[in-house]
Amino acid sequence: MVTRLEETYQIKSRRNKPVVLFENSSNIDGQKWVSELAEKIRNKQAIRIDYQPFGKDKYTRVISPYLIKEYNNRWFLIGLDHEIQKMSNLGLDRLKKVRDSIKEFQKDPDFDPKNYSKDIVGVSIRPETKKTKIKIKAHGNRKFYLETKPIHASQKKVKETKNYAIFQLDVIPNYELTAKILASADTLEVISPKSYR
Repeated sequence: MVTRLEETYQIKSRRNKPVVLFENSSNIDGQKWVSELAEKIRNKQAIRIDYQPFGKDKYTRVISPYLIKEYNNRWFLIGLDHEIQKMSNLGLDRLKKVRDSIKEFQKDPDFDPKNYSKDIVGVSIRPETKKTKIKIKAHGNRKFYLETKPIHASQKKVKETKNYAIFQLDVIPNYELTAKILASADTLEVISPKSYR
């Protein structure tokens, strides 16, 4: 993809020095699984994985893989966990082993890869959480950053003053959204809903 962009936009100069730099993921542990898992998804092949969550014991699960998604320089596998019969997102950097399963691939007729993450920031969806309108106040210069780099595609500015702007998001609150807001807690403030604030 980078090569195609370089050729299309003639990004390299005559002396082969780049004039545009792309961010490269340093998450090698996750990247090494991408090709193999993409093939399993294309072939609709259930897989048996050994997975090691952060700070927890390793476990083995059978997954019907549906989608690989990159978020924040990390790769995630989205699929149906056969044991709990729910969608799971698994960080590829925490996969220890992947092998074919003798169990049949389970298709979720409601899963749409194009729409899976349209109502969230990142990759995690808690099934019990509903989409809601969240208002965020951005103080000082943060309002300009939020305007030029929205937190989510649904974001719109609903009020602006000299010192702040209020933005509204129509999203399903999740871990990644909370982490983004807390990372700028000195300049961002959740206004509503009260339960999320």
